[in-house]
Amino acid sequence: MNEHAIRVQAVVEQLLASVQEPWESLRQTLDKHDWADMGDGATVGSGAWHLLHIAEVFRIHAKAVMGADELDRWPAIERSPEAGVEHAGATVRADVERFAAWCLEHPEQCGQVTHGEDMLFEEMLGVMLRHIVWHAAAVHYWCLWKSDKS
Repeated sequence: MNEHAIRVQAVVEQLLASVQEPWESLRQTLDKHDWADMGDGATVGSGAWHLLHIAEVFRIHAKAVMGADELDRWPAIERSPEAGVEHAGATVRADVERFAAWCLEHPEQCGQVTHGEDMLFEEMLGVMLRHIVWHAAAVHYWCLWKSDKS
């Protein structure tokens, strides 16, 4: 494994941790709060809205790295009320795993990224993981302060 592939692996592991680790992660938020406490995904600012926002923006970020052709192969995000907010949580987890696998299989394609400005792959992954954790915290605090059960 060359130096670049090692760096790709290291930052991808951090992205996975932002979703999978038991502390300070999306997993912690989803494990701590009932889906019903997250509110309505159509209500801007609700916990459910923030979770859907993570899913939607993650795909925008992934597209900047992978390209539209690769992202078009992913299943659509289900936004119907019947799907519920659980689907958004499952989508984020699956998308992050899909993206991580792609990056590890194609480290040579993980270089310069344009997302508003040119940046290195490592910088883009920093943007992605901060976005996930920031909005995971928003879900958590919405559930604590705004939920009908609070």
